Amino acid sequence: MTADIAYLQTLQQPLEELNRLFDAQRASALGVPVNSASLCVTRRYRDASGQVLLLSQTHHPAERFTYSFDLLRGGDGSAWLAA
Repeated sequence: MTADIAYLQTLQQPLEELNRLFDAQRASALGVPVNSASLCVTRRYRDASGQVLLLSQTHHPAERFTYSFDLLRGGDGSAWLAA
């Protein structure tokens, strides 16, 4: 996956997803109950040498988040690859 960030092309953007509970501050900001389910997504955008260019962390109420992706067969048909 590639993305242009401040004119630098990144080559990696792995996702880290964790299930969490909203603390009082985040719950208030998003209008959800304290200790309700959330999904915390951390993304690290890296350049070709592996240097982190940008790190983002977002918190989503469970009922407001959907994650989907497409799978394609690899060139030789032996493996599934994320599109």
